[in-house]
Amino acid sequence: MTGMRIISNNSRHTTSTETFRSALDYDGEDSLCRALQSQLHIDSSDWVLPSIDESPCSFTVQEEAKRLHILKSYQVLNTDNEEAIDQFAEEVRASFDVPWACLSLVDMGRQYTKAFERQDIAFPKEISRQDSFCSRTILQDSLLIVKDLLLDDRFKDSKLVKGTGPLFRFYAGAPLVSPEGAKLGTLCLLDRDPRPQGLTAQEQETLLNQAKEMMQMLVDRRNKLSTQRKRSESPPPTSPRLEPSEKKCCEMSCDSVIPLPQLNVQLPDPVKSTLNPDEYLLALIEAMYGVKPVVKAALELVDYFDIITEEQMAAYNMDVVTACRQNDVEKLQSFVEASGRDVLDCYNRFGEGLLNMACRRGFKDIVKFLLSDKVKLSIRIRDDYGRTPMHDTCWNPEPQTEIVSWLMAVDPTLFLVADKRGFTPFQYARQNDWPVWRQFLFSNRDRLSGLFADPRVLKQFVSH
Repeated sequence: MTGMRIISNNSRHTTSTETFRSALDYDGEDSLCRALQSQLHIDSSDWVLPSIDESPCSFTVQEEAKRLHILKSYQVLNTDNEEAIDQFAEEVRASFDVPWACLSLVDMGRQYTKAFERQDIAFPKEISRQDSFCSRTILQDSLLIVKDLLLDDRFKDSKLVKGTGPLFRFYAGAPLVSPEGAKLGTLCLLDRDPRPQGLTAQEQETLLNQAKEMMQMLVDRRNKLSTQRKRSESPPPTSPRLEPSEKKCCEMSCDSVIPLPQLNVQLPDPVKSTLNPDEYLLALIEAMYGVKPVVKAALELVDYFDIITEEQMAAYNMDVVTACRQNDVEKLQSFVEASGRDVLDCYNRFGEGLLNMACRRGFKDIVKFLLSDKVKLSIRIRDDYGRTPMHDTCWNPEPQTEIVSWLMAVDPTLFLVADKRGFTPFQYARQNDWPVWRQFLFSNRDRLSGLFADPRVLKQFVSH
């Protein structure tokens, strides 16, 4: 089956009316193999490239079928632009001072463009695999750098070099290698002018590292989609709201005192319990203090989150972001030594800072440094979706109990904050890890006293 792919999701891209075969048109590796085999020995094959010099022109049928099957599993083909990916591409573009940076995915008979920055030209969402620079890049083990496309026999006749519309002369691409070992596409740089100097060794290393980061974004995206699909099939349990307690409950007010733990009470057993972490947390707080708070939406909280300033957004630059993404705590320390802690107290336009990034990726050394007295970043921050650093930490595929313990020591009320979907941090945790989180809460229950550190704040989490 072959489909007519006409895509116009974003005005910065032109619409293609050519017919391209796609992995989306086939059910599995066997059908992909048959489809690839059908064009293996014809002159106009849409996936076998012309043989020029000693350059490789294709994978084997079996390798290509497996690669396409894996690409399809990422559910990224034929999707709308996404701000996080577009923003990353823009950061890459700016860091290399080139007119355009591009995230391209090499499909069966086409190159599909997921992100293309900048906005000053119309670039097609899809082009023929035969005209694609990236289709050659994925056949290599490392970077493909072409200083002048017009002088390269592989590309000089491409529509992107000699055709109408945007014409390019310089290309540098790094393959996106999935955890399964498949080269799905590239993160690439483009310029209208040739670059006789190419890229320096340092720039080449940077581009390779950025390609790894982009690939990790796609992995995280696929994991998130999988989690959302499972939750839609089996909706996550909602955190219980306050019910009239049979115990003596504390009436919290601005002048109330911190309640002492109740004596001689039965605490919920973390091993025998089948409660989800949110339910267990509330049951533990009620048993210890006679108080059962409610979960509150991040966007409804008053005077709770720090207000991000224009100066903090302006300070969000590629140097500190790259150091954080590369888990380079020593580099971040050097920035603080040179410019002070404010250099790390920076946020993008979505409200995400370095702490969000480090928590989400499980970078313990960086989180520890950002929370240390030397930097002391606030943890009461949220992105435009209402997610806090606690959400980001629980989003990690592995239980980041150490990072959660540090955040909990600073402010355990973060457990009670829900994002726009109504999800608390623990609702981002995998169900298989619920026993881990119940035991964690039980072992760290003394830190729950921090809930009562600021009665004015706690008042927002108590039903009236």
